[in-house]
Amino acid sequence: MEKMKNIDSTSAFPKQEGAYCPSCGRYIGPYVVCPYCGARKKERISTKLLKIFSLSFSIIGVIIIWWAASHHMVPTLRAAEISNTTNFAYVQMKGVCTRNYSYDEKQKSLAFPLDDGTGTIWIKAYSAQAEEIYNSGNLPKPGDSVFVEGTVRMKGDYQYMIVNLSEKLRIKEPQPIELDISEITDSLWGTVVKTAGILNSVRKYENSIKFQLCSPNADACVEMYVYYKNFPNLDPDDYERGDTVALLGMVSSYKGKLQLSPRSEDEWWHKKGEKPTRKWTSGQKPPADAKEVRLKDLTKDMLGQYVKVSGTVRMVKQIKGGVLVKMDDGTEIVTFPIWDRILETVPNADDLQKGAKISFTGKVGEYKGNLQVVPTYGPDVIITAGKTSYKSAAQKSSEAKEIKIADLTKDLIGQQVKVSGEIKWTKNIKGGILVGMNDGTGDMTFPIWDKVKKHIPDKDKIAEGNTITFIGKVGEYKGKLQVVPKWGENVWITEGSSSPQSSESKTQTDETKKSSGEPIKIQLIELTDDLMGQIVTVEGEITKIKEVRGGYIITIRQGDEYMSTPFWKRSLKNFDFDALEKGTEITITGEVKEYRGNLQVVPRSADDVIVK
Repeated sequence: MEKMKNIDSTSAFPKQEGAYCPSCGRYIGPYVVCPYCGARKKERISTKLLKIFSLSFSIIGVIIIWWAASHHMVPTLRAAEISNTTNFAYVQMKGVCTRNYSYDEKQKSLAFPLDDGTGTIWIKAYSAQAEEIYNSGNLPKPGDSVFVEGTVRMKGDYQYMIVNLSEKLRIKEPQPIELDISEITDSLWGTVVKTAGILNSVRKYENSIKFQLCSPNADACVEMYVYYKNFPNLDPDDYERGDTVALLGMVSSYKGKLQLSPRSEDEWWHKKGEKPTRKWTSGQKPPADAKEVRLKDLTKDMLGQYVKVSGTVRMVKQIKGGVLVKMDDGTEIVTFPIWDRILETVPNADDLQKGAKISFTGKVGEYKGNLQVVPTYGPDVIITAGKTSYKSAAQKSSEAKEIKIADLTKDLIGQQVKVSGEIKWTKNIKGGILVGMNDGTGDMTFPIWDKVKKHIPDKDKIAEGNTITFIGKVGEYKGKLQVVPKWGENVWITEGSSSPQSSESKTQTDETKKSSGEPIKIQLIELTDDLMGQIVTVEGEITKIKEVRGGYIITIRQGDEYMSTPFWKRSLKNFDFDALEKGTEITITGEVKEYRGNLQVVPRSADDVIVK
């Protein structure tokens, strides 16, 4: 009955209980105190309990979720298990750092590879996280154990992990094992060792230096690549053959060869040594009663035996560590090597040319399924000059036609000609020296091999600014004609330029091109700091294509020279990037810039790139 009194009988619809003031009868909605008369409305106990329960349940639920999240183990993922279903997954990984980290201060990015035994994945950090990790010094070295949590990302076949928090990167340095170089084997891959040895060879490159470190008894050797960016205080000119180096390094391999990856400058020690002189020996002397055989009579039953052979030289080719000779005795043609240690003690070695007669006693061997006879004793190799040997050709040197570089045509390939010009630059290459010359009508690049250079009377004068005159055979390399000297005695060097007017004219032409904005066509080997900011044209063969954010990084090769340059999509609008394929010839016109110490030619528009 009490409830009925609160209902307005004049309304077509009953008033909602509790929505009106019990004193004045006005509508007050959810108010507990009437805003009109100040009377307090009684609230049902069930409603109060519901409010208290809801609030308490929410607080307890949040606490439970927080506890479950904080005590939940992040799943562990291995590199081999990464697939499309794991993209953007937050996981933890553990493995061994296999290379020195790289840090880009401008882009604020940090990266290093991690190998967990099933594969390799790149660990990366960006922006504030990368800067925080770098400044903290919590950086991995080759051989360190790494424990990391982050987000797995995939772009095609490329896999990497992004570290979101710097504290999620933990590094543990291993205890190095002290070993002699001869005790280092492939089974120690990923192990950090402490070792020392003597440098057997030192090769310097643009971005790195390669060492071959051997044990004191020279019974075992390992190779090491040291990158200047990771060893900024290393002076490559301080290292020579015979120096002693001790280091902590991680055992690794490259193309089947055992290697050591140095960890840091703090774990590297160098001591100057006495540069050893190489003493050539005549080799193993063959027995005097070796049987003379014809080449067609060679059989596998003779493997390891000494036989005597003779014939006519059909080809001589320079190879690493010696020369490759093709010999014909009228019954068969056989190809065999004569190694430098043997060739140095061969009488009349300069007569070893096409057409010469050769006779020697050697050991029967087999290479790629073909039988060959390899000389083992230099003094036993008898060479007699033939019709096309050095002496005969040298006598005809005065008959060679003297021509200008601009007059070289493919019709002259294989012919002997005489050229003369100013040396513009030189560069040491494997097996010889590369020379760039200009005779006022054009430029030419050609090699002078070591076997030729050692017979040049003034070989010490092969330098920029001097004049070179020589007789050689016209050939073609990478689509460009060149004249290659075959005999050192037919190369003459004089100090100073023979064509100052031509040189000056060329310089003025280049300056005119620079001032007019017309691109200068250069070889990759001519790409130097002097061209910084200028517009040039280069060409080569595409060897690598790497997709990056905003475009591609293209690597091209011209001879033994390489260059990597960016192709940005924002600049190369309407360019067909699908036309970029490995092995394709490409011509690039652009501005010479520097990135991380490397020069590159950056195209400005799609018209600057021509893909053949």
